[in-house]
Amino acid sequence: MVTRSERLEDFDTDQFPQPGTRVRVLAEDHVGTYMLPFACEYTGSIWRNAASGEAIQSKVIGWRAMILRKADESSPNRSDLERPASENDGI
Repeated sequence: MVTRSERLEDFDTDQFPQPGTRVRVLAEDHVGTYMLPFACEYTGSIWRNAASGEAIQSKVIGWRAMILRKADESSPNRSDLERPASENDGI
């Protein structure tokens, strides 16, 4: 089983991303740690869902950059899909 500190190794925990930058976040609650399934942004002092603008209610303990990749031809309505910067998403 992966420990909390091992999960945090893939995330930035000592600074915030630039405003308007879409990132993946690692959150924590009384059950454990988990990665939110949507892109987030840090604005002012609030973490928000990048698509809806809603404030994140979970405690965010880390973040990492997202990269974009081209969509395959099976999804012609979307030009880019967001993918986490790391392939180690089995958190």
